[in-house]
Amino acid sequence: MLELVKIDAIRGELDAYKEEVQQVLWYTKALEIKSAKDATKAVDYIAGVKDLIEAITTKKMELTQEARDYTAKINNLAKSFLEPLALVKDMILQKIDHWKLEEARFEAEAAKSAEEFGVEVLPSFVDNSKLGAEKASSYERESYSYTIADESLVPREYLALDDKKIRAVIKAGVRNIPGLVITKSTKTIVKRF
Repeated sequence: MLELVKIDAIRGELDAYKEEVQQVLWYTKALEIKSAKDATKAVDYIAGVKDLIEAITTKKMELTQEARDYTAKINNLAKSFLEPLALVKDMILQKIDHWKLEEARFEAEAAKSAEEFGVEVLPSFVDNSKLGAEKASSYERESYSYTIADESLVPREYLALDDKKIRAVIKAGVRNIPGLVITKSTKTIVKRF
């Protein structure tokens, strides 16, 4: 079984980076960029910072590997029990929903038959939308979905822009789309070699 260790024991392995991180912070606070040479030097410095981030992240992953493996095994074990139970729950709910549909169909047929014979049918006093049991209760939540029958008839207020398509044409060089204002912004990105 996984032995849990105190955080202080692990802290020692990460503390090796403490001074270096502090130096990076101090350097960055004092850093002034007044020329292309300064900016170029700063870009290289960022590459070093990324190396430090990668080293700390690797150490963190190393230190937590055993715990992550242990957690994954427990999750997989529990999953083998939880998945069938979720299936059971869904199956029972499907059976309850089927029963409700059959009850509603039966009542509709009875009402239709009564109408054919000129008999008045009293409405059902049983409300199957809410069921109360000893340990739980159930209720019905309505939800709706839609399919588009004719897009040309859908009011404009319900239509959405295709963000993915717009970004693609802007990336391809389009700079003017009626009804849209396209603005350019830049951000410096550093890529290590």
